[in-house]
Amino acid sequence: MPSANHRLGRNGAVCLAAALLLLTGQRCGLWLAAGLGRVFPEAGWLDFAQGLLVRLGGFVPPLLLLWRTRPRGEIGWKCPARHPTLAALPGLAGLAILAGGAVYSLAAVCLAPLGYQAPASAGLEPGWQGAGQLVLSVLLPAVAEEAIFRKEILGRLLAAGERPALLASAVLFALLHGDAAQAASALAAGLVLGFVALRWGAGWAAAVHLANNLLALLGAGVWPAAALLVLGLPGLYKLARHSRWLPRAGGAGWRELTDHPFAAPALVAFVLLLWLQWLGL
Repeated sequence: MPSANHRLGRNGAVCLAAALLLLTGQRCGLWLAAGLGRVFPEAGWLDFAQGLLVRLGGFVPPLLLLWRTRPRGEIGWKCPARHPTLAALPGLAGLAILAGGAVYSLAAVCLAPLGYQAPASAGLEPGWQGAGQLVLSVLLPAVAEEAIFRKEILGRLLAAGERPALLASAVLFALLHGDAAQAASALAAGLVLGFVALRWGAGWAAAVHLANNLLALLGAGVWPAAALLVLGLPGLYKLARHSRWLPRAGGAGWRELTDHPFAAPALVAFVLLLWLQWLGL
């Protein structure tokens, strides 16, 4: 029987491989989309097809790897045990959106002297183009990223302890989110999404993620997120009073991460992933 350290190391290696597949798959999707644009330069369906190629190129390879390897993640789409603090979910959704937006704004201001310019939001287009935006920018990322990062990656790293697993999954989620300001925003949102997945399952995290993506696409500002936060304040109060912020799932914590023989290769792979993202490859 493989030891707990061996299983944890294998799961960590699979999670890093999935992150690298997502990164390289996106690049391959971009190349295919550029080639499609050269073949059909005037096609009305081109924008949607190109976006779909980029999304599928990024999401399908890591999902196939994670679904075909064992053991699977310990987090399901829904948690069988329903807590009275489920009323905190709207507040956590608003908190994730506001925290991500605030961190993004702060990072953009700090990076402005280096020449950073925040990308302009196109907003929701009318007609079928808008429907395509909803699929590509709202629905697909919410479901696929929660399946990858929360259901599988976070679930596979729980043997290290919930707090290390939560932090590691959020950092990987951040590194695969574009530029530095977007990565900082994704780190803040990823911590809240991971908490939601641990409490109520990846399905609820996907719902929070979908709300975040929808408000970002609509350019709705902070008021809808603030309304969600206010709506969830009673539940957040109950959650804050709860004696156990995160249910224990076992594991020895940070020591188990550093003592097993896979720690050094995992660290090298993590640094390589960060370097590739920094170079924009």
